[in-house]
Amino acid sequence: MIFNMISKLNKFFYLLNFIFNKVGEDYSISLITKAYIVLKIYKNCKDPRIASSFMENIFLAKRIMSIPADLPGNIAEFGSYKGISSANLSLVCKLTNRKLFIFDSFSGLPETQEIVSGIADGKIIGYEKHDYMGQLDEVEQNITKLGKVEVCEFISGYFDESLPIFPKGEKFLLIFEDADLPSSVRTVIKYCWPLLHDGCYYFYHEARDREVVKIFFDDDWWEKTLKCKPPGMVGSGIGLPLDKNLGPFDELAGSYIGYALKKS
Repeated sequence: MIFNMISKLNKFFYLLNFIFNKVGEDYSISLITKAYIVLKIYKNCKDPRIASSFMENIFLAKRIMSIPADLPGNIAEFGSYKGISSANLSLVCKLTNRKLFIFDSFSGLPETQEIVSGIADGKIIGYEKHDYMGQLDEVEQNITKLGKVEVCEFISGYFDESLPIFPKGEKFLLIFEDADLPSSVRTVIKYCWPLLHDGCYYFYHEARDREVVKIFFDDDWWEKTLKCKPPGMVGSGIGLPLDKNLGPFDELAGSYIGYALKKS
């Protein structure tokens, strides 16, 4: 009980900090507008079709608002599911004059034999073809209803099909990737890490997945694929301390989100 109270207080103070500090000042985003965004994202996250949490979405919103306004580039999401998290991101992109690129097959996960295991609980996740499917028209409708579809550009296709032909001159200021499969995560990194601006963040939603976490520490793969050292990741194993842990350690605060920082 006491841990639940502490967790709720932490969330409350985090939200106060988001609303009342200087985040968004570079874009002339007012306190009232930030309070509205918090309420809007909270309402959207009540939708059972979302695969990420309220606090995770607020954390992403804060990071986007913290990007210097004079830094050119846009935001990218990989894996939109039903488009609810996309709607939340689009609200913030509208306020910060950024475009939101939404990459998805819009037919769910590809056929795969990959198995993912949880770091904390050892639970095996066996993904199936068409898992997490949100068709394009459904995603567009949800974003139109809940967000700002006019700032969105939809890139349809499996990542190994769409990313090789994506314009190499684009620059990303934040990436939110929820690709699930380790092979898909590698594809996103291979093609999009070079497009991520130095000093910016690659957020991933598989912080508890052993096979994904290993990618960010794989010296051989990074050297062979991108000719650089692996960036490591923050949040591996239990995620950033944003939500009540959903695993066996209920007294701990965690999430499914973590990040890698691209350094020059």
